Formats: sequence, structure tokens, C-alpha cells
Amino acid sequence: MRILITGKPKAGKTTLIKKIIKEFSCVSWCGFYTEEVIENNNRVGFNIVTTDGQKVLFAHKDIASPYYIGKYRVNLEALETVGINSLTIGIKNNKPLIIDEVGKMELLSKKFQNFIKDLFSTDYRELIIATIPITPLPFLENLKKLPGQLILNIDNLGFNTVLNKTKESIKTCYALIIK
Repeated sequence: MRILITGKPKAGKTTLIKKIIKEFSCVSWCGFYTEEVIENNNRVGFNIVTTDGQKVLFAHKDIASPYYIGKYRVNLEALETVGINSLTIGIKNNKPLIIDEVGKMELLSKKFQNFIKDLFSTDYRELIIATIPITPLPFLENLKKLPGQLILNIDNLGFNTVLNKTKESIKTCYALIIK
């Protein structure tokens, strides 16, 4: 099963992912989520945080990089090494995957695009939970058309409804290990 959680910025997609990881700690998640970097009460960037606790700077307004989205310069190497590596370990060990997010910054990386396209085009049998922005992007529109996607929109359904539907899907997939 593949769950795509979508919504506007600040809708709670990453908060939902963190709640899922914490509440279902008995599930051996692999993957990553993004976390805001805050300085002087202002968001100045994002870290990639893997489910096994690695943290690396992914984007920041003051780093040197030829890649950028808005005011943020993007460290594609962090995504292409730490982020993809965490997912690759999960795939090799048949673990459920967390991907937060497949968005504009991440899609600057052709390597990441190819990785996600290949992952979603295979018959990977474990649960994949990914967040995507609400803004239509051609890559994501094609991803959403693939068979087997459950698309949950926080803006339309509400945070708690999306959280509960995601929890029910996890319980269905992993009924034998969740009490």
C-alpha cells in the first residue's frame, strides 16, 4: 500500500509523519522526514532527519549551492546520500518507508526523481507513506496516477481524519505486530 499525504505548507504533513513514527514505534520504519531549522524565531532552512536518527542540513538561506527554491539554497548531496541511503536500506530489508517529502526541493535532484519513480513503479510490497505538496507538479501528477495510491488531503479531510485513516491503514498492513 502507498499512502500519499498532501496539503498546503504548514498543514501538518510532517507533524503527522512524526506522530505516526512515534505511535507505531513497533514498526521498523526506514526513510526520512524534513525538519525546520529555526534561528531567532525565523525559519531559515530544513534538515533531513532519518528514522534512525541521522540529521543533515538539506536547505538553508545561507549555504553555498547552485540549487535553490525561493530563499533556500538546497544541498542535494544530503538528499542523495543520507535520504536515499535510508530508503535503500529499508528496501533491501523489506521495511515500511517514510518519505517526507517529495516536493519541489527534493525534485531538483534527478537521482531522487529516478529513485522515487522506480520505487513507485515496482511491486514493493511494504507500506510507503509519503508527503507531497498540494501544488500540482508534473512529476507528482504522474505519481498520483499510478495504481495503488491512497491520496489523503489534509486541507480537505482535516488533520485528525487523515491521521486516523493513516493509522487504520498501518494497522491493516501490520495487524500481527500491533497490539
